[in-house]
This record gives sequence, C-alpha cells and structure tokens, in this order.
Amino acid sequence: DHPLLLSGSFTVGPLQCVSEPARGGGGGDGLEGRARVRHQQPLFEVRMHRIAPPVPDLAPADGDCYRVDVLGDPQRAVAPGQAFVLYQGEVCVGA
Repeated sequence: DHPLLLSGSFTVGPLQCVSEPARGGGGGDGLEGRARVRHQQPLFEVRMHRIAPPVPDLAPADGDCYRVDVLGDPQRAVAPGQAFVLYQGEVCVGA
C-alpha cells in the first residue's frame, strides 16, 4: 500500500440525514460516530466538522460540507464519488 493512498481526513458533501444526529461535545457543529465508505467495510471512528461556506465543486449551495477526521488508522483509497455513511450507535444517521 502506497502512503498516498491513505487518508487521515477527507471532505464530504451534504449529509442526507435519515435521523437527527447527536452533535459532538462542546455544543458546536461537530458530529461524532462511526462511518464507512465502502459496502461491508468495517466501521471506523470519525469526528466531523462543518465547513462553511460549502466547498464549491463538491456540494450544491443548499447543503453543508464536512471535514471528516479519522480517529484511528487512516483509510485506504477514499475517492470522490464514494458513498459516505455515518452511524451513531446502531443507528444509520445519514449518507
């Protein structure tokens, strides 16, 4: 595995929430949970921070973008266009 294929952080477009996410500690715009970027990939711990304004080429103006920090081993080959799914506990919060 080449080191350039490993990501300790990456950016995702607007989250389409299917349930209301619990915000991270401190009362800010952060989210914490577990995530995956590939089908049946093991879940990994993340902390997300809202980026304002939205990243122009990544998301429409009507949604927030997030910087995702991986809280553990970097993830291999995270690429634009992949699905990002966030879980809090056993609940799928959104994608």
